[in-house]
Amino acid sequence: MLSKVYCLKFKNISSAFPFGIILLMIFISTSLPVSSETAVLKILPSLEEAIRLARSHQLHNSRCSDGNRNFFTEAQLIYQVKENYYGIQVKYEQLKISEEVREHFEKAVTGAEEKYESDDGEVTQSAITKLKLGLSGTLNDLVQFGNDKKLFQLRLGRLMGRAIHNEVEIGERSLKLLEFPFKTVAEYLAAQKSSARDYFELQEAMIEINKTRAKVGLAVDNRKMTRALLVTEAANYDFGIGDEGDLFEALIIYTHVLVGHFEALYNFNLSVSAFERIHAGGAPLCRAKE
Repeated sequence: MLSKVYCLKFKNISSAFPFGIILLMIFISTSLPVSSETAVLKILPSLEEAIRLARSHQLHNSRCSDGNRNFFTEAQLIYQVKENYYGIQVKYEQLKISEEVREHFEKAVTGAEEKYESDDGEVTQSAITKLKLGLSGTLNDLVQFGNDKKLFQLRLGRLMGRAIHNEVEIGERSLKLLEFPFKTVAEYLAAQKSSARDYFELQEAMIEINKTRAKVGLAVDNRKMTRALLVTEAANYDFGIGDEGDLFEALIIYTHVLVGHFEALYNFNLSVSAFERIHAGGAPLCRAKE
């Protein structure tokens, strides 16, 4: 009798509120724990954590007994993680630069068009066209860098066994230059108290490190000068004492130099990582037969 009463009550409730059962199912499903393997990362983990996740994922999914499979060594896996991790960071920085330049161009185009329509004779149609072309180029950069970043995120996520959100938060994890004071292979090996597995390959990698190191030095100096140039030209234009041509040139130079600055950091970090991968060598990273 009691169960009959409960059934009647439930029947009355569900008829009065036809969506009640659906709401209950949604509540239950959202209350269930989400597997870490399927969770989407909305905050970029530290590089150390990314390497740990990738190593764990590789070991979990790779058996040494599997035939005809090419497994990463641990050094190769770490290099792959760093390549994509640094890639996310560099594209994030380049996107910020392009977004800043976009705002400058949009403001300049609007101001130039207003001056042109006022017939004061200070702005030419050619100057407006140049600014619009500059804006178009910047919008193209935003598309390019945005998609490059998504590709790096996709590849890093695959290595870690985690999906990474398209708009992942970088936080304080901005791209920084790695510390690598060594300029010769001999100097490095002496500091590490180790020998070379392949001295020729290490020499090649060291040449690449020194080349990218020199480019970083130039990029840092150029960045400071270019920033000062843009601040001056933007202020002059806002106060009406600068022209569209000078601002256009400053924005183009600023974009080229700062995008190149972060590209140089990325290339240096990657060349150091490649050197470390070659030096480490190692056996395939996989699980032994169970």
